[in-house]
Amino acid sequence: MFDRALDAKPYRGRRVRLEAEGRAAVDDEWSGAFLVLGAGKGDSRWMLGEGLLVLEWTRDQPWIAGPWESRRVEMDVAVDADALRIGFVLTGNGTASIRNIRLEDSAQ
Repeated sequence: MFDRALDAKPYRGRRVRLEAEGRAAVDDEWSGAFLVLGAGKGDSRWMLGEGLLVLEWTRDQPWIAGPWESRRVEMDVAVDADALRIGFVLTGNGTASIRNIRLEDSAQ
């Protein structure tokens, strides 16, 4: 798992895009690797409730096998967001790698 917290202030009220290249080799049909983007108030840990208010991920495009492939996820950052969280998560069994991680303002 890869997880980073970033200051959301430069992105408040804007649409952001998280893009990365990844690959995985999973052991079964229930496993996969996902790119994750969240925004919220306070320290905005990876949980639902008061902290993390909005969460987007590549739910319909997991990395499961094969060569390096690019994935992206976008979201609107609330005007009162304090933190962004970016992550890469492997669910189930297997291995996964990520590279060339980019967070950009979608308007640019």
